[in-house]
Amino acid sequence: GSDRASPKFVPGAGFRSSQDARTAPQKDAEALQALSPRNMEAARRHLEDTEALAYLKARRIPLEMAREYGLGYFPPGRWPGRHEAAKVGRIAFPLEMPGGELVGVYSRAIDPAYPGTKAPKAVRHDVWGRRGLFHGAALAGPSLYLTEGPFDALAMLGSGFPAAALVGTKGLPWERLGNVRELYLCLDLDATGEGQKAAHELARQAVMRGLRCHVMDAGAYGGYPEPSDQWEAEGHVTLS
Repeated sequence: GSDRASPKFVPGAGFRSSQDARTAPQKDAEALQALSPRNMEAARRHLEDTEALAYLKARRIPLEMAREYGLGYFPPGRWPGRHEAAKVGRIAFPLEMPGGELVGVYSRAIDPAYPGTKAPKAVRHDVWGRRGLFHGAALAGPSLYLTEGPFDALAMLGSGFPAAALVGTKGLPWERLGNVRELYLCLDLDATGEGQKAAHELARQAVMRGLRCHVMDAGAYGGYPEPSDQWEAEGHVTLS
């Protein structure tokens, strides 16, 4: 029960076409009411399921790291989000307010053949509850490395950077960045240029608020499009 005003997250804002409607948060009041830490606790007990461990290994995420940052696994049929998305097993990430309040859960469908094949786009991403930040604790500052996706944030965290994921490209609770002095925008360097476009818009807002801001460009992530790609290939992320 914090008495601070809650950030105003905009549902659905900032997602790419590949993630758009498929990650629309549940708007049903009962679904929001049903969201509780117990759901993630149950998912964390499944993190050592064979298929979950295999997928984490393919993405170079040690079990200890997954546990440290609160990940879980929903076996097929257990995910409480969209029915279609629940048909496949899903790695889940807690989405929180910077103070630690659980407001939603982002999940990524696993694919046993990853990275050779990836889960179909229709079920690849889903959000249950509201969109918050993954690892909002990083907003404590003084430096913040901001990514689009949770796997990118894990890659940054594993490389020693204080990172959080927007789970998209918008919805940063600026009013909670009181102690952040330097903002590093580590968004995707994809061929469409959408990640860079979003990064420059965030940078404009950051500078207006008096923050020093750094936008990652083509020299970052070892030439890979995303931090998680370099992490999977090399076991670390470089920014220049």
